[in-house]
Amino acid sequence: MEGRTWTLTLAICVALGVCWSPAAEAKEPASPAIEKIRAQYQKATQNGGQELYQTVLEVNPGRLPAPGVGVFFKRARFFFAWPGGSAGNLIRAEIDAEIAAPQYHEEYLFEDLGEEGGQGALIFAHVQGGPEEREERYYFDKKTLVRVVQGKKTIDKPAASQGEQARDVQRRAERVLAAFRALQTMPP
Repeated sequence: MEGRTWTLTLAICVALGVCWSPAAEAKEPASPAIEKIRAQYQKATQNGGQELYQTVLEVNPGRLPAPGVGVFFKRARFFFAWPGGSAGNLIRAEIDAEIAAPQYHEEYLFEDLGEEGGQGALIFAHVQGGPEEREERYYFDKKTLVRVVQGKKTIDKPAASQGEQARDVQRRAERVLAAFRALQTMPP
């Protein structure tokens, strides 16, 4: 009878959603740097990014097969601010690709310096997909890695190996920024 009581208690607990779980515990408040990144991300993605200027570049939009690869497609969306008289400042970039079977999605968020102008540093990156179907998020404060989220696991004290992965993400973000700058210098 005791086993039935436990089972009934557990069933009621689950039905009411009051069982203890790690997710139900109160979470520690995020650091001010993480909160600032979240706020800027929400602002940069509000209404699909319509508050920012946009440039969209597609490579092989008809998805014709590439020799030795198969399906090949890339789309880069650049969202930027244009403070008085300066060159555009990249705020966010989305890169989507299909290369053979794997699909990729990468997103980069750069610090918005507002009317001060100038290009802000990378503060957030989201890398998803590929053959291993990974999903990772990297948070930076003044170019220093402060948080990594791998799948559903949050790491606020990243290990050295994650630091190397973060440097790779920073290098890719630099190439994205260079591509954005190159598009701005194209003749009319």
